[in-house]
Amino acid sequence: MLIAQVTPRYYPSVGGVEVVVQKLATAMANYGHEVEVLTINHSSVLPSEEAVEGILIKRFRAKKIYDYSPELGRYLVSEGHRYDVVHAHSLHTFIPHVAALARQRNPRFKLVITGHYHGRGRNELSTFLLRLYRPLGRTVLKSADGFICVSNFEANLLKKHLAVPSDHVSVIANGVELDEIRSASALPGSVKCILIVSRLERYKNVELAVRAMGYISEDVKLVVVGDGPDRPRLQKLVQKMNLRERVLFQGSVSKSDLYRWYKTCSLVLNLSDLEAFGLTVIEGLAAGKPVLVNNRTALAELAKRFSGVTAVNVGELGPRGLAEAILTRMESLFVAPTLDEYKWSTIAEKVLTSYRKILNGGQACCDGSGG
Repeated sequence: MLIAQVTPRYYPSVGGVEVVVQKLATAMANYGHEVEVLTINHSSVLPSEEAVEGILIKRFRAKKIYDYSPELGRYLVSEGHRYDVVHAHSLHTFIPHVAALARQRNPRFKLVITGHYHGRGRNELSTFLLRLYRPLGRTVLKSADGFICVSNFEANLLKKHLAVPSDHVSVIANGVELDEIRSASALPGSVKCILIVSRLERYKNVELAVRAMGYISEDVKLVVVGDGPDRPRLQKLVQKMNLRERVLFQGSVSKSDLYRWYKTCSLVLNLSDLEAFGLTVIEGLAAGKPVLVNNRTALAELAKRFSGVTAVNVGELGPRGLAEAILTRMESLFVAPTLDEYKWSTIAEKVLTSYRKILNGGQACCDGSGG
């Protein structure tokens, strides 16, 4: 097959969707398929076209508002028929909508959409705009041939918010680099620590974890891996609480160092209000660590599936309650689950199977497993 993965960002950008698309593209190429990545050029120094590790990357100009790209749309209208499947990602941008409009004008390619959709924006304004858009989105997205969701939570939201038919939806989880995580070694001279791996935004609720450290013994540290606009505010809070020696901001780290932090920590924490899947949960489990999560969105789904994941009501706990939940989870018996179904090679084969069903005139079928 000739497959186009269409994404708002790609290499060398770093982020959740970028990683998913890169891993899918690489695994599909390893299976012998030809893969091209169509993405937005967010940098004036990047070429409009280049090959990286055998994958052709084509970059298009876009407006600043939610990656709206008329240039990408025109390309798909004129050249979309070259591809067996066009797989567009991220419903929180205009990328899938541009692809869907192109599909209406050029019905000679099959369109698959993965929304990475959590139903809300990152703030009240973006949530309001998202609600306004839903009626138009329902109309535009009717041209898609199938939807691949990363969790049952996301699938149910698409059906509710965008009226996507159930027989157009399959549920296939994201993958993780199991072998690399399992083979990583803990950092030398390690101390007992809690790990958060997250983009630093208010909806990630890192502030609550910082405040909870005031109720946890001084021999435990909080390590925060990741960066984002909320970091300056969080660092001021750490200084105000006199926790500079106990709350450690690592910023962005290499993949190998990230996996070593997973192996070093005693507990992985994900308190986010918005998650379509919850990649850090699976990565933590792969490292053999228990995980504490918010009981909202797809995180609650993972807590029901894995005994090593505990869900708490972040909105009601408060700092002291969270501290108690952290200590209870850290002291509880934990048996690492088998996670082979989350290998990227396995995930890519499931996605390819979904493509084949659509190409053969069938519909995607929701297996409900998320794995």
